[in-house]
Formats: sequence, C-alpha cells, structure tokens
Amino acid sequence: MQKLYSVKQNRTEMNNILIIDDDTDMCWVLSEVLKEEGYGTHIVHDKKNALSGLAKQKYDLVVLDYKIGDEDGLSILEEIKKKKYSGKVVMISAYGNKEINEKARLNGAVDFIDKPFDIVKFVNKINKLIK
Repeated sequence: MQKLYSVKQNRTEMNNILIIDDDTDMCWVLSEVLKEEGYGTHIVHDKKNALSGLAKQKYDLVVLDYKIGDEDGLSILEEIKKKKYSGKVVMISAYGNKEINEKARLNGAVDFIDKPFDIVKFVNKINKLIK
C-alpha cells in the first residue's frame, strides 16, 4: 500500500486508539493511516462494542463518529465519560454543525472534525493530542 502522507512522529511507546464508526471504509482508512504512524488501533461499529472495548483495554484516544447507525455519538460520548474514561475523545462527522460541535465539546470531546477532512491535518491533530 502506498503511503498517503508523511508526518510520522518518533515514538518510544505504542499508543492505542479506538475508532468507533459504522462506516467500514472510513474505519479501515483511519486505522491504516494511524498504524502507519505507529499507533495501535481497534475498530468497533456500535455502542455496545465500544463500551465493551473501553472496559477491556486502555486507549489513549477515541475517534468517535457522530452518527453510528441509529445511535447518536453524543449519547455514546456521555456513556464513555460515565465509565470514567480518562483518555481524549475526538468526534468526527459528516453531519456536523456549530450546535453539535458545541454539544460534543461540552460533553467532553477535545475536538470535532468535519468530514470529509484532510488526512494529513487529521494525523497532525491526533499526534498533537497524544503527545
């Protein structure tokens, strides 16, 4: 696979990222890009598996889609925070607007990224958040 970007950071330990999105293609792209950066990734497609994954493993960052099937990403974010998850959450969405962005941040998301997004900017943002 040809590398899509070049922003790799030197890392001494592997940080783990949980990707929660029902779009399998988006998950695959994000996972591959983040793996090339040296991150460990895990993909889930629904709320149940997201909460189960967070209970089983430590994640440094969660990438959470706003709309996951019939689920609302904000309700998933709320559940994640109730579980005392101490890592950072970045929300992504093709349905974003100022109101949703504000709600996400008020509920604990450290950033909100509108789809489609520039993959290099996305990776730079993730690198900065995990640093």
